[in-house]
Amino acid sequence: NKQGIPYVGLINTVGEFILPPQKHIEIKAFNEGLAPIRIDQRWGFIDTSGQIVIPAIFKKLTSFNEGLAAVLEEDKWGFINTKGEWVISTRFDKADIFQEGKAAVKQYGSWGFIDEQGRWVVQAKFRDTKRFSGGLAAVKTNDGWGYVDTQGHMVITPKYDTVYSFNEQRALVSNNQSWRFISQDGTL
Repeated sequence: NKQGIPYVGLINTVGEFILPPQKHIEIKAFNEGLAPIRIDQRWGFIDTSGQIVIPAIFKKLTSFNEGLAAVLEEDKWGFINTKGEWVISTRFDKADIFQEGKAAVKQYGSWGFIDEQGRWVVQAKFRDTKRFSGGLAAVKTNDGWGYVDTQGHMVITPKYDTVYSFNEQRALVSNNQSWRFISQDGTL
């Protein structure tokens, strides 16, 4: 439009509008059949027919993954299911999506991992984390980045400056700007 405010809508695969273009909305990518939608500074979810299935009442949220989405209500994060029902109450300072049955969450200044019932599976004691991939998750300590298994055991000693998640049993890591791939047992 003339004021530079974008109009956002949704079309189907044959180019027909399912949700006509509107001002002041934002739609993110669909995942598990639902897409985050922002209406007047609040977030909810729509289905592939453009119907609002979870009202736009949240400050922030993530996409659904493994049937759950992290949502920010007031100043704490929790998790809802695809029906908009609370599964894990709001008690976290930050939260990421579920992957391999676990989600990274931050509480009292440290990161750890919870399961789909909200139980701690890896206690919150890390400076930062990355998602589980191949049964391992990168975690940051005062000594650098390393990797833990699903029980929270440190399987690759924290010593790296930069790390990526495992993909096909390999992860890219760096120390002093020297890059290399490591295997899941930490060998080069």
